[in-house]
Order: sequence, then structure tokens, then C-alpha cells
Amino acid sequence: MIGERMVEGLPALTLATPASGGIDAAFVPGAGMVGCSLRHRGEELLGQRRGLRVYVAERATMGIPLLYPWANRIARRRFSVAGRDVVIDPEATPLRLDAAGLPMHGLLTAASGWQVQRHEPAADGAVLAARFDFAAHDELMAAFPSAHDLLF
Repeated sequence: MIGERMVEGLPALTLATPASGGIDAAFVPGAGMVGCSLRHRGEELLGQRRGLRVYVAERATMGIPLLYPWANRIARRRFSVAGRDVVIDPEATPLRLDAAGLPMHGLLTAASGWQVQRHEPAADGAVLAARFDFAAHDELMAAFPSAHDLLF
């Protein structure tokens, strides 16, 4: 089963098992495709921490974030990759920094720009597929200079 609902004022797309009391998952395309809810028999299983609005505003931790193009931390803001020099400027590139000022958890936290390709029932449940055109975002390309599409 598929559906839609509002989560803290943001539209979320849902997928659910058809069995009563089953699993219901919600994802927010306008906030980096974050998995903001996973309920079993109505009980929320994900850590909500300070919620979806704070996740978007402050890149705080919650739910199931997409940690892309890296998870955890990068040891420095300047490095070379594939023959290119990369300088991550936190003033120009939206990202989360750790206590030491190092980039962490990738670049797509709460990123808008996801295009939903499919959100439909399927023979064995439901499908949610989305695409993110990384090259369409200069601020992201500055920190990860590899043009590509990301499929979710």
C-alpha cells in the first residue's frame, strides 16, 4: 500500500504492508529522502530525537538519513581525488560539522532536489523510487566533483 501524510508540516510518502498491524514507513523527498518514520503496529521504531524540522534546519540526527557520498567523518577539508583538488568550504556547501569542525555524514542531509520517479503499489507490496541529479547543485559539486545521478 502507498500513501501520503504530513510529518511536522512536510509532505511524506508512505509504504505499508497490506496486513493489518503491519509495517508503515515514511520518507520525505523534500528533506533528503530521510526515512522519518518506521512504525510497527502503530508504534514508532525510529529515534525521532529533536524531530524532522530540526533535522532540516540544523542537519541534526534523526530517523534514517541518507549519508552520501560518505558516512561518518572526513579527516580534512582539503584533499585530492581522481586528480582533482577538493576544498570543502562550510560557508558555501551545506553540511554538518563535527566538534572538531570536520565534515560528517555526507552532503545530502535534508537536501531538496529529489524527483520522485515511482510511488506505486506493486504485486508484492509497494515501490518508492527517486532520483537526485548531483551535478545540478554547484555547492555539492564543489565538495564532491563527480557528476552523477543518485537513485533511491
